Amino acid sequence: MSLTAIGHPDVMRLKLGPAVAFSSVVSVLALSLNTLTFAGPSTIWGCMVRLTRGSQAGNINFHGIPAYENTGYKVQSVAQLGIVLSGGCVRQAESEAIWIWDWANVRTKVVVLP
Repeated sequence: MSLTAIGHPDVMRLKLGPAVAFSSVVSVLALSLNTLTFAGPSTIWGCMVRLTRGSQAGNINFHGIPAYENTGYKVQSVAQLGIVLSGGCVRQAESEAIWIWDWANVRTKVVVLP
């Protein structure tokens, strides 16, 4: 995965690689430093950058590797990044998740490339 701010300070180009077979232009909908879901209320997703709705009505987001709220234990490993494990979110190493969360604003244009 490569992330590049291009042309304009409010545009990000995201190249996800061969695991992604689509291109899209979306805008950041919302930012959450830490968030929970109804489906997994004991799991925290950090540095959540919400992009769009997926085909199964879930959100598609950038976020750090999820962790259990009570222990901090990571649900997935850094080695699993790039493997499809969800309905469309882009899980990232903490440093990348923090970078995007710090950089992005609501309405930032995001270009997703395969």
